[in-house]
Amino acid sequence: MSQSDCGWPTTEGRTCARESHAAALRAGEWQGFACAMRAFDHASFTDALERSAAVLDAAIADLVDWSPARDQLLAAVAEHEVMHEGQLIRHMYALGHSLPASWRWA
Repeated sequence: MSQSDCGWPTTEGRTCARESHAAALRAGEWQGFACAMRAFDHASFTDALERSAAVLDAAIADLVDWSPARDQLLAAVAEHEVMHEGQLIRHMYALGHSLPASWRWA
């Protein structure tokens, strides 16, 4: 995993956040930051995004014992995802690109 000078993950943060929040949702509390990414090419990123989405979806679907702590964890990962979507939209506009048709909600 690549890290910045402060020790925080860099480019793979979105997939790692999903993995970490999935583990936290299952446990009912934060378990620390974890990341399974080891390669950083296009195919690896695509695979990691799909896999981490499935892991998070499964963690949410499997839960039957929702608590205020789990509600907060779910809100945190949703906020994290929205932040990254906003970053992508700003970059697209800054580069003069239009958004894909699937992003028309933005």
